[in-house]
Amino acid sequence: MNLLSEAQRLQTDLSQDAWNFKVYPRPTVDVFQSEMFKLPSDAGAFVHFAGHCKKDGTLQWLQDLSGKKEELLDSSVVVRIVKQAARAVECAVFNGCWSSVLGKMLREKAGVRNVLCWQGKVGDKRASAVVMCFYESLKHRAPGGYDYKSAVEKAKIELLKEKQREVKKGFAVPRERLCFYSEETGDILPGNSEDDQEWGDSDDEESESLGESGAESDDDATVANPDTAASGSGMSGGALGEPVRSATNKQGNGERDGCKKLGFCWFVNGLSMEAGIRLYLDEGLQPNGALASGKSLHHYGLKESKRELRPGKKHLIYERWALRKVFKSTSITCYEDVFAAQGPLETRVETLEEQSQDGNEESRQELLNARTFFQSALAVRQAQLNAANQRGTADANHQQMVTELTRLVRRIKEAAALPRAVPAGGAGAGLEGSVGGMSIDDGSKGGAWQEAKRRR
Repeated sequence: MNLLSEAQRLQTDLSQDAWNFKVYPRPTVDVFQSEMFKLPSDAGAFVHFAGHCKKDGTLQWLQDLSGKKEELLDSSVVVRIVKQAARAVECAVFNGCWSSVLGKMLREKAGVRNVLCWQGKVGDKRASAVVMCFYESLKHRAPGGYDYKSAVEKAKIELLKEKQREVKKGFAVPRERLCFYSEETGDILPGNSEDDQEWGDSDDEESESLGESGAESDDDATVANPDTAASGSGMSGGALGEPVRSATNKQGNGERDGCKKLGFCWFVNGLSMEAGIRLYLDEGLQPNGALASGKSLHHYGLKESKRELRPGKKHLIYERWALRKVFKSTSITCYEDVFAAQGPLETRVETLEEQSQDGNEESRQELLNARTFFQSALAVRQAQLNAANQRGTADANHQQMVTELTRLVRRIKEAAALPRAVPAGGAGAGLEGSVGGMSIDDGSKGGAWQEAKRRR
């Protein structure tokens, strides 16, 4: 950790008329105790600790000014030392991993009015950037005191920005979270304030336990020759023998976006699958077989198919274990299962439908947005299938995908439909369908689809 750099920034980057930081570059337990005891009760001091903290709140200090050995100070002793100066401390900032346990103890047992600290491990660069933002926000003190609530929220935005940068580079989602214990604003705890992106759960698994690594029989299911399907239509055609579950073609992108609109996160083990795809397409594989992030395709739940995308690049396909993680279903055996009746997408559609019928307009909008992407993907797939049929080379796997996707698009259309007003005296003649089995126009002459399932 570059702690001296953090200390220098606190001293030089913040205006001296607002802050006057006194830095202890080689802090020992004795120095800490001595300086805390010296604080006058009206000091209004900010105490800033940058360093290592254990999960139980134990702090790591230097044993002496030589800086060659460390000394641990138990959290109970830290609390007793700070308690002697509690009235003098306006705010304590513990800028180290796992410091939330200690922060809560200082608030509840030592009587410190405001404590900024961390839940989980925290990266050095992000820790420094976040507290700098916090202090900058407090620099202009209002007549009534410091606006801690605004400062913490701005710091959380800074953290979110830094996390997003890491994710887009293909690195694992940083999982630290900022905590603020305060008698003035009330506690401001993590929640989703800095983790509200499409970031799924982090499993913290090593590569050896990521999932299945062997060949999967359904991974290379291909259409016989879909590349001429979009010829002359303005749509980009697929490569010869393009995989049905390709993550690197137009329809694959549309289907992935549709799934995201329904709330599914394309993350496995804290890594963005989409970042992995971008790294592969932009930079390819390194000589050691890894991506520029240092991770293999397998870490991202991806692998190369046998079909070429362009010179030097192949189509990427999803591994089965990754699909199971993304859609939280162990019953998925192939990509088409995601779109099948009673599959994870339809289950989510039904949930959003119930919420929409209860008046939740946001849920209805999610359905409409998802349908737009799925409809676009379906148009490409249907054009490819039509061309393959004309050549007599249509493939059963592609036919199944078109069938499942068509059914899902119609189901979403039904789920997003606004309730119809029932005329006085009953349904009356001329109404299409009913509550028990609504008929959905599929855009073709005489074509209709009926969902036999029970409706609300």
